[in-house]
Amino acid sequence: MSGSSNAQSSPTVAALLNETEAAQLLGITIRALQGWRLRGDGPVYVKLGRLVRYRRSEIERWLDARSRRHTSQISAEG
Repeated sequence: MSGSSNAQSSPTVAALLNETEAAQLLGITIRALQGWRLRGDGPVYVKLGRLVRYRRSEIERWLDARSRRHTSQISAEG
């Protein structure tokens, strides 16, 4: 009987990035990403026990919220 295997990851789980992948995507160091997380400044993350993972969609949303057209544009975050 053929069917979907339990070994296959769901699209949501497969889209999770580890710290290294998230930092590379953003072009920053892992330490910078950790610092942002500590201060609550970085993208939303998922905590799985001791593991930290990032959804690519959350990183993109976080970046979109920081997009500016000019230097005097006020941040939506205050």
